[in-house]
Amino acid sequence: MINYIKKYLKYKLKYYNLKNQFGGVKKKYLIVFRKRHPTLSLFRDLEINSLLQMDSEDYNFIFMNDLFAIITINNINFLRRSLFVDSIIEILSESDTFVDLIIPSFSGTYSFNIDRSVEKITMSDLIAKSEYDETKIERRSPDRYFELYYINSQYLFGYKIEECFGRKIVADTSLSKRCFLQNTAMPPDVSLLMVNIAKVKPNDLVLDPCCGSCSILITAEKIDAIPFGSDFDWRPFHSETNSKKGCDPKAMLRDDFTYTPMLLRSDLFKFPLRDDKFDAIITDPPYGIRKSSPTDNIFNELIERSKKLLRRGGRLVFWYPTTTNNISEISNFKSIENPEILIISCEIYEQIHMNLFRFLIVIQKL
Repeated sequence: MINYIKKYLKYKLKYYNLKNQFGGVKKKYLIVFRKRHPTLSLFRDLEINSLLQMDSEDYNFIFMNDLFAIITINNINFLRRSLFVDSIIEILSESDTFVDLIIPSFSGTYSFNIDRSVEKITMSDLIAKSEYDETKIERRSPDRYFELYYINSQYLFGYKIEECFGRKIVADTSLSKRCFLQNTAMPPDVSLLMVNIAKVKPNDLVLDPCCGSCSILITAEKIDAIPFGSDFDWRPFHSETNSKKGCDPKAMLRDDFTYTPMLLRSDLFKFPLRDDKFDAIITDPPYGIRKSSPTDNIFNELIERSKKLLRRGGRLVFWYPTTTNNISEISNFKSIENPEILIISCEIYEQIHMNLFRFLIVIQKL
């Protein structure tokens, strides 16, 4: 009888989780964005939509500006690792006026925060309206962090859900903490941006075919993906030290990664793995500022190989560099017509030098 009850409860819990994830009642959330990123702000909407699609295909934006977004969705989880999100608040009530705002009852410890968008409302007003027990106010570690905002002519009251950890991932993978770096090591915020746009989930197999000092793979491992890297230039991993940085490349495998990654010396054009293996391919192919324009053969071959290596629904994310004189080259991606792939984005760019730009290309296998 006990075993039967355990199986029944396990089944109900599984059903409840699936219902919340795929067909549950939609909830309304307030997304609070961080201050504008000095170089990557143009990629915000692409990253936010990619992460929301991982949580649920059925979501709607009610309001959005540079500081806030209000969305309805039935489940939210992956958005917490966004590079641009500061906090996520589940909205419990809303009203045009503070007088009509309904504050639900709560019996645990709590703290209140009134955003500066709210004018002429004090903490005493909020406590008096809530009728909460003042003795249960806890500043350091309460059971609930309640928030009050005034956005889009609406008072919004809710509580902050679990902390967003995108900033922590960037801090943990900071280049200053790395055991081994090459001259072109990718900054951790750019690595996290690419991983998020690639829609990488825990236990996904992620390939970087031009891994270099493995910045992308280290970030992917931080979100519990399985990293797999290759590079044609294998000299850095066989040298005893990086004389410029004074770092041991062998220590990277020991300290920068939690587990020893799968690394392989291979030419991109002769990659030895079987097809339909990877959930995401994320890379920054070599190009260098010294070259006036990228070698198109590298990028064309990257797309062709990715069509075979990716599983259906998997994404290829890479940087495509170009100069001011050759910026029209990006139109080549817009004109791609192939029943096997879908161009998700190819128009957002970052300026990395006075006359050098790089576009982020996002392609999904159908």
